[in-house]
Amino acid sequence: MATPIREGDLLWTPSAERVAGSNLTAFMNWLASERGFRFDGYHGLWRWSTGDLDGFWQAVWDYSGVDASAPPERVLGSRSMPGAEWFPGARLNYAQHVLRHERPGEDALLHVSETAPVVAGLDWAEFAGQVRILGTQLRSMGVRPGDRVASYMPNIPQTVIAMLAATSIGAIWTSCSPDFGWRGVLDRFRQIRPKVLFCVDGYSYGGRDYDRRDEIAQIAGGLRKLEYLVRLPYVTKPGDRNGLGAGLTWDALLDHEPVPAAEFTFEQV
Repeated sequence: MATPIREGDLLWTPSAERVAGSNLTAFMNWLASERGFRFDGYHGLWRWSTGDLDGFWQAVWDYSGVDASAPPERVLGSRSMPGAEWFPGARLNYAQHVLRHERPGEDALLHVSETAPVVAGLDWAEFAGQVRILGTQLRSMGVRPGDRVASYMPNIPQTVIAMLAATSIGAIWTSCSPDFGWRGVLDRFRQIRPKVLFCVDGYSYGGRDYDRRDEIAQIAGGLRKLEYLVRLPYVTKPGDRNGLGAGLTWDALLDHEPVPAAEFTFEQV
C-alpha cells in the first residue's frame, strides 16, 4: 500500500538546468547587476519582497520594461488595505504593452480545445490587426474610457482579441464563461452595467454542444444599460433555424480595412 502524501511532503524539485533558465533566476541576476542586491536563494528574495515593498515593486517595474507615457510619482500611494494605491500618477495601456511585441510572420497566439489540436492560431499581423480593427469599431460605437465591455465567451482567440480591443481604448473588461447560468451572469454584470456584450451561441464540452441562445436572451434582457450585443457563431451551423438572432455579428465588426499600427491611438489610463 502506497504511503499517503502528507502536508509538507516535498513532491517535486526542479533540475539545476531548469532553475538556471527560469525567469526568477533571470530577475535575481538582474537585481545583482543593476541594484547590487544578492540573495541566498528564493527565500531571501521573498523576505526582501515583503519587507521592502517600494524597492521590490519598483524593481519589477524597471525589470519588466513597463512603458508609461507618464511616470508614477511613487510606488505606493495609500498603503491601507483594502484600497492600496499602486504607482499613482502613471499613465499607460495594457494592450499597448502586449502589441509592442508584434512580429509579423511569427505566431502571436496558440490555441487548443477538445475539438482541435494545438494550432498556430494567429500570427502577429492578423492578431494585432484584428485588435486594432475591433478597437476602432468599438470607438465608433461610442465606447469611451471607463465604459464597461462584457464577454460571455469561452477561452478562444476571439475572446483575447475582444479583451485587448476593449482595453486598448480604455474600456473596462469583464467576462463570464458560457457555462454559467444566466442568473449568475446577471448577478455579476448588473453591478457594472456594460455597454457592450460579446457572446457565443454555445460551447462544447465532453463531446457535446450546449446551446446558450436562450441564456443570452435572458442576460441581454436583464441589462438595462446594454447598447450593443455582438454575437459569434460557435456551435450553430450555417442554415440553423433562428441562427444567432438580432444584434451585431463578430464577422461584420471585423469586416473593415486594416488600421495601420502608426494610426492607432492607445488610450492612456
